[in-house]
Amino acid sequence: MKPDIVARTLHIATIYEILHASNLKRPDLADKWPTTPSIDLNGNRPVDLMQSLEMLARIRRWMESMSAY
Repeated sequence: MKPDIVARTLHIATIYEILHASNLKRPDLADKWPTTPSIDLNGNRPVDLMQSLEMLARIRRWMESMSAY
């Protein structure tokens, strides 16, 4: 498997884990987060920003810094 595919997969899996760990009682909110515009992301939807590996990694790091993960 190509290294960039492995890296993308790991970033997405970590983001998924963080979202669900911080929304244990409302998993529906965790599932909606990627497609919901975010004030913290200048009104952008996370899924739109996650198109490049660099932005995917930045969002993961941001989420890790915001959570007790």
